[in-house]
Amino acid sequence: KGLSFYQASRAATYLALSPAPPLEEKATLVLQAPMPEGLGSEIGFRKALIQGRSSWIDLLKTETLRGAGAQRALMLALTAKQYDIEIIGCLNPTVFKRIGISARTDIPPLDDNDLLIQQPFTSIPQRLSC
Repeated sequence: KGLSFYQASRAATYLALSPAPPLEEKATLVLQAPMPEGLGSEIGFRKALIQGRSSWIDLLKTETLRGAGAQRALMLALTAKQYDIEIIGCLNPTVFKRIGISARTDIPPLDDNDLLIQQPFTSIPQRLSC
């Protein structure tokens, strides 16, 4: 599920929006995936993210989000209300930086405050900095 941000973002939203998230408020959810397809091909998702580039919270105030993937963009906006989102190990960080998402190509080493979750998302290792 690391081909696009649309796919990889599921792990972050499932964790962050669970009934009892195991994270402190304002923790950073770090997605490690190459994402060669960038944001993904879902038109509603892409349009929503580009539309909300100045503020994720603005996505929650609009009623004009439509098209395939728009719901996923809203889930990300809800996640971003409580947590920071960062992408590491991606092929083209510029795509994500243009819409205000922190992204980089390298994969920094874990430190003592990081929690690495590999199950059930074994194909997308997650690095959660608390």
